[in-house]
Amino acid sequence: MNNGRGKSNLGILKVIMLSLVFFFAAMLVLTQLVRIDTSQFIDISEKIHTVVVRPDGTRELYLPGDSYTIEKGDHFIMSILTDEDEYLPDGSLVFNMYNSIIKVYSGTELLYEQDTSDLKEGQMLGDLRYSIPLPHNYNHHEIKIEGDLISNSPFGKPASLMILPHDKTMQMALANNEFIFYSFNTLIVVSILFGFFFLILSIQDHRIHAGLWVSITSVIMCTWYLGYKTMLYIISDWTEFNAVVEYMAIFAINIPLSFFMHTQFSRPLYKRISLILGFLYLIFFVIATALNYSSSPIQYCDLLLYSHIFTGSGLLLYIIGLYTDDTTEKRFDFRVLRFGVSMSLVIGASAFVLFNLSIDAQNALKVAQFNYVPLAILILIISLYISVLTSYAQETITTMEAERLAKLAYMDSLTGAPNRSALYESFAMMEAKNLTDYVMVFMDINELKKTNDVYGHEMGDNLIILVSTAILQVFPQSETTGFVGRWGGDEFVACVFGSKETADEYISAFHKKLEKFNGEKLLPFPARVSVGTSISTSEAPKDPAKAITESDSAMYVDKAEIKKRLSETAAMQKLA
Repeated sequence: MNNGRGKSNLGILKVIMLSLVFFFAAMLVLTQLVRIDTSQFIDISEKIHTVVVRPDGTRELYLPGDSYTIEKGDHFIMSILTDEDEYLPDGSLVFNMYNSIIKVYSGTELLYEQDTSDLKEGQMLGDLRYSIPLPHNYNHHEIKIEGDLISNSPFGKPASLMILPHDKTMQMALANNEFIFYSFNTLIVVSILFGFFFLILSIQDHRIHAGLWVSITSVIMCTWYLGYKTMLYIISDWTEFNAVVEYMAIFAINIPLSFFMHTQFSRPLYKRISLILGFLYLIFFVIATALNYSSSPIQYCDLLLYSHIFTGSGLLLYIIGLYTDDTTEKRFDFRVLRFGVSMSLVIGASAFVLFNLSIDAQNALKVAQFNYVPLAILILIISLYISVLTSYAQETITTMEAERLAKLAYMDSLTGAPNRSALYESFAMMEAKNLTDYVMVFMDINELKKTNDVYGHEMGDNLIILVSTAILQVFPQSETTGFVGRWGGDEFVACVFGSKETADEYISAFHKKLEKFNGEKLLPFPARVSVGTSISTSEAPKDPAKAITESDSAMYVDKAEIKKRLSETAAMQKLA
């Protein structure tokens, strides 16, 4: 494996590990912040005797433990007789029912009657949570729930019926579901954070990042399941939202998922199909929502079967695409996505299919309580995040590598200064901006050949590096002040935007920096540099090529003068 590939895989692995650590750390923190004691929760679900009166007058009796459903138009009476050990002072009866109008009695005493004054004809109530305070002597009387199912619902029997302390009625859904509550809420928090991150990336890149679609999908999917399990009542008492959110989420979840799949496929056909599906799901969601909240008798629950069919069809098309889009076969993120979608489809879709194909209501209820659905959701969400994060990591690493190579193409490997190619780019920039007021400074290291011959080429390299360091530390390097670079061998160029006086100040500072380095004895001999300049003004402009030629010639004049001064100094020392 080459070094570049190894670094890429290492970077991807780090992203995956950090993401998983972040997820579990967030879940641990949430677990510590939200601790719920369920020791006082009394489950009386298995003590319900139910009489269902069908619209044709048929009466059906169901004993505790029987599975059954209540359908639109049915009248039901649920009776519960509690034991002494099921008495809880200041207790409340807590349960959830779909689309039902109910009354609750303790013996003959009416404890609760649902307000229907604002109820519109055919309105879908959704999954409502009821919390009815019980009298102190409730264990001496029969508790009775009487009601009517007013809208279509696949089942109406409460999934759980519990007695809780008054101050913990919001927490009923947590009984035996603590892990699901913590993990799904953590996923929502993590997804929101990732969503903001990918939103910023989308704004910066002027395109919607795939991670943003994954974040939205994750939030909707987790919200749906928390709504389905009535766990949103733990977080909020916004009944109108909590009662219908699972329906809204079922119809909305396919929208961001389809747009995400559009970003993953390489074949144009699959990209078009997923994009079209995304817009079709959006239209279906808008129509279903409009019908549900209009005077139409058609509601969310009436369209659930169609939603399941559309969802299954879309997932099937995605599976076909994931296994036949061979242009992405070697992509690790694509293989992870294929595994996650396949596994979640096998686990989750089977529950939906069995639910809709159940031959009777009892089997439908059992399938609806299928315990592996959260596993399917977790597998799908985690695979989506691993896929999009590894893809983003690979994209980032590739971009960084390209930037590094591009930088190396314009950088001198010995000194780290811009090379001649970078100087040519700067000259082109000057001509494009029509910059005329500048001073071109040409610098040449004196006696580099002698240094190489006497001290060796390594010492010669050290001399070049020292001079380059002084140049980089002194001369300006920005789009508004100037630039520097190594012209080649022992020659350097600096271009100072502005007047001759400004350039002279930089040249003087450069010589002082060089004298400072010489005083520190960084080399066994003093470093000397010859300098030549060429001045360009708006009155007498010069193109950079001409300025380079003139400053190079001026540098040789300076070199001759330096050599002459050194010779005269040596002669005087000899006479002395």
